[in-house]
Amino acid sequence: MDAQAEIFWSTDQAERGDRIEAWRNFLVDAFQECDMEYEANGDFWARLTCNRYGDISIGKIAGSRRKGSRTPEKAKFAEDGVVMTIACGGRYDYHQAGREHLIEPGEAYFFHNCLPGVFEADEGGQYWLISLSAKVIFPGLGDSSSLIGCRITNAKPELKLLTSYLDAVYQTPGLRDSRTKAVIGSQVTDLVVAAVGRADEAAQANAGRGIRAARFKLVLDEIRRRYSEPMLNGERLARALGVSKRYLQQLFEENGRTLSGEIMSERLTAARRALSDPGLDTLKISEIAFRCGFSDLSYFNRAFRQKYGETPKAARGTA
Repeated sequence: MDAQAEIFWSTDQAERGDRIEAWRNFLVDAFQECDMEYEANGDFWARLTCNRYGDISIGKIAGSRRKGSRTPEKAKFAEDGVVMTIACGGRYDYHQAGREHLIEPGEAYFFHNCLPGVFEADEGGQYWLISLSAKVIFPGLGDSSSLIGCRITNAKPELKLLTSYLDAVYQTPGLRDSRTKAVIGSQVTDLVVAAVGRADEAAQANAGRGIRAARFKLVLDEIRRRYSEPMLNGERLARALGVSKRYLQQLFEENGRTLSGEIMSERLTAARRALSDPGLDTLKISEIAFRCGFSDLSYFNRAFRQKYGETPKAARGTA
């Protein structure tokens, strides 16, 4: 989706028999996380206005009665994150991860991108969609899985404030400057975090521990994904995950580990796996070392021998 332009789309642009498919294809283009199949009885219609604000996408949708479903196959390839739905008018029935919620006007629900699920919308219903990637969620709420099944009632003042803010943004013309839109995106994200909240201090403490555990897992996942980058370090990881370098160090200290040691361990494990793979016999040891994130061959040899008690050459071709 164009980061600057507001997009308006309606099924009026499609032939009657092609409307559902045209609608699905448009949503995939505008919100990559919304790759779902749709069903509708009778004449199907829908319209959406959407925009990109910094790192998040926001849209307002209205339409006829419809059913949307994400299959396990589609969920498998979705980007990690959630779509927050706020009902403005009409009711919505959600099924995901063994949970079922009937969402009334003014309430909100989080639909996880990486899980199969189903929703059904009333005729003429209107709702907000806020697309939040795992990277956006992480600093305030931890792992995206913490939002699975999360429902916010219309009694929550923070949710009312968020809805009022969204209305104000969409009613204000000329908000096209990228810096202004980035600020709006940041403020909406903060309001989402505030709306999720916690019920009491005990729950907040448990959630805090859970969030730190989830964040630590996300850091480990990021290291496993990026260990081959020679310049990977705490500063780069902190920037990518939206936290401070000191916070990352504290997470590792709490778990009796070090960040640099974890990166080294991932690189050495990958190198040993590559060295023992007969399919990679044609690669030089130096090339394997560089592919695993080492920029100094002598350092690689010393670190490998220290961890495994043998040289990389001796480890070649062993199971």
